[in-house]
Amino acid sequence: IALSMSLSLLFFYTLRILVQIAERYDCHTYLQLTRTIGGMKFARFVSVAIVLDLYGACVAYFIIIGDNVTPLVTRYVSDADWLGDRRVIISIIAILVMLPLALVRNLQSLAASSAVAVVAIAYVGVMVIVKGATEAKPDPPWQPILSSQTTLALPIVCFAYQVHIQGISLFSELRRGTEDSKEEVPEDPALSLLHRRGPSRIAEMFRAAAVALAFCCALYTLVGIFGLLYGGSHVESDILEAFRHDDVPSNIARLAIATVAALSFPVNSHPARAVILELLGYVPPYDTPLVVYIGVTLIYFVVALVPALLLESLGIVFDIAGALAAAPLTISIPGYLILTDPRCTNHSRAEGWILLLVGIVLTIVSVSVTIAR
Repeated sequence: IALSMSLSLLFFYTLRILVQIAERYDCHTYLQLTRTIGGMKFARFVSVAIVLDLYGACVAYFIIIGDNVTPLVTRYVSDADWLGDRRVIISIIAILVMLPLALVRNLQSLAASSAVAVVAIAYVGVMVIVKGATEAKPDPPWQPILSSQTTLALPIVCFAYQVHIQGISLFSELRRGTEDSKEEVPEDPALSLLHRRGPSRIAEMFRAAAVALAFCCALYTLVGIFGLLYGGSHVESDILEAFRHDDVPSNIARLAIATVAALSFPVNSHPARAVILELLGYVPPYDTPLVVYIGVTLIYFVVALVPALLLESLGIVFDIAGALAAAPLTISIPGYLILTDPRCTNHSRAEGWILLLVGIVLTIVSVSVTIAR
């Protein structure tokens, strides 16, 4: 719990740094920001980390769908061998739902689906809390605040709070919405962010990020506590595996978490595709020709889908992506940008060095833990 809360605060701080620098240099993506400040060689290294991190998330979404929809289909729809095959279920949902959403050109178009995902994940959290509170095991396996088990959670916690790549892309689209709009500022506060400029718009972005990370931190903490109370020492990396397949609230939660995975795939594939397009020379990526745009999307989609059809372990996907990419992208690189940016006067070089070193240490520990497991 302490690890989760501490890293959520740290990640919010580094997200603020990235957004401030992106605004200063008018950068539209994470990769463009690192290329502007650190040069092309540094940007190539960052591009590998970005694609690895987002690719891991996309593979995980397919696995989550297979784990949670398969028992629902076999129980409520059909027990036919071909229809109950998780690979068939993943492929059908991927092609009919996730691929069309992944072809959307901007993140603002996914606002409605993102709202649905928030409601769905909130239901899952409430269900786990209620189950844990009412059906708790008599002796849950609590761990001391600091133990060898604490480090095992480091890779997945780093992965869970990684919003920096999407954050810069979203902030860029908010700026483009402001620049392209010729209408008067709307009265709706939810829309007014698109029409604000300068410090006011950045402040609104920071407030939205703070609320989002606080919500995630609270949800992760409560689900972790009550999931452990319910499942005891037999809790799997997918908490819903601990719940019975004949329990209606649990099955609704499985459907909800599968919905979240399906709707989250385009949010992560969007910046991953932007990195690939930038490496191909299309800057900014939203001006890419339609044929190239669709071609890159389809290739990325297939490359993410195939491993998910072969793998069944969700935890190892999160561990690898979190260990190799999340800590550098969220901690070390913001620190490096502070040290490299000559116009960064609102952060000291000491802050830059601390972030750089903390990120390196967390990466080494995460990789060691993942290898050991």
